[in-house]
Formats: sequence, C-alpha cells, structure tokens
Amino acid sequence: KEFLKKYSEGRKTVESKIIEAISSDERLKRKIKTPLMLSRLIEIVKSDGEIPPNEGLIIDKFIQSLYKREIVEKKDARFDDKNIHRMLAHLAAYSLDEKGTNAGLTENEILNSFLRCKKEYGFEIDVTYVLEISTQLNLLEKYDDKFVFAHQSYQDYYNSEYERMILGI
Repeated sequence: KEFLKKYSEGRKTVESKIIEAISSDERLKRKIKTPLMLSRLIEIVKSDGEIPPNEGLIIDKFIQSLYKREIVEKKDARFDDKNIHRMLAHLAAYSLDEKGTNAGLTENEILNSFLRCKKEYGFEIDVTYVLEISTQLNLLEKYDDKFVFAHQSYQDYYNSEYERMILGI
C-alpha cells in the first residue's frame, strides 16, 4: 500500500482502483507483489484506467504505453513502433537461442541481430536509433560493454511476440 501510494502520485482513483482489483483477485495480487509489476500496473492505470488480468498483458500494455508516449507526447517522427517491436522480438529470440538466458550482448551482436531482422522483413530503419531508443525507454540496459533486457519479463514478452510473428498470429 505504501508503494502504491508513493508511485500513484496522489491520484486517489488510481490507488483505489488497484486496491479494489487486488482485493477481489488473489491471482493478480500474487502477480504484482514485485515492484516491477506493481509499478507497471500503476502506469497502465494512470494512462488507460484499466487493469489487465495477467502478467503478460500488464507487460504488453506497459510497453504499448511507452510506444504511445513516444508517438503522441514526444512526437518522435523516427519512432516506428511496429518495426522497433519486431526488432526487439527478434533480439529476444536471438539472445535466448544464443545465450539461453537474458545474458549480455555486445553492441555489435545487437546491431547484427537488428540488421538480420531488417533484411528478413524488408523495412528501413536506423538500427543504431533502435538500440538508442530501446535503452532510453529502459527496455534494454547497458552494463559495462554489454546490453541486456532491463527485466527478464521483457525478454520473455518479446520472445513470445517473436513466436507469434513466426506463427502469423
């Protein structure tokens, strides 16, 4: 409750909506026990006013809200949400195939993954920009000379998005 109060920034409707949801849904309560999931849920409720029913949808809605912010609020003309999403999905699958976990990848490994994705889908986008914006959005983090997904949940989410792309879903 303290975390919720602090990060909802005094928005009582956000607080009460989340408290009501977790009081009536034990599964949701278990899912948001981590600060990451609770903070993501708070951001979603602040922007959309809705509460996704599971962890995957919480991550999806949160990432979509980041994309929306770049397009609508920041008006970043270079931000191409569909292709950036594809590239991060491709990167998640590549890193899991190559490393088996959310292990660090060098800048060159990431840029090469992005270039392969560009070639596969035939779209134009600056791959260094994709790495830069993904880091600014805190989807990827840099530690020393390696990049990782900022949270394992992000890598899992993007990997499942890659699987959906492959299956055409």
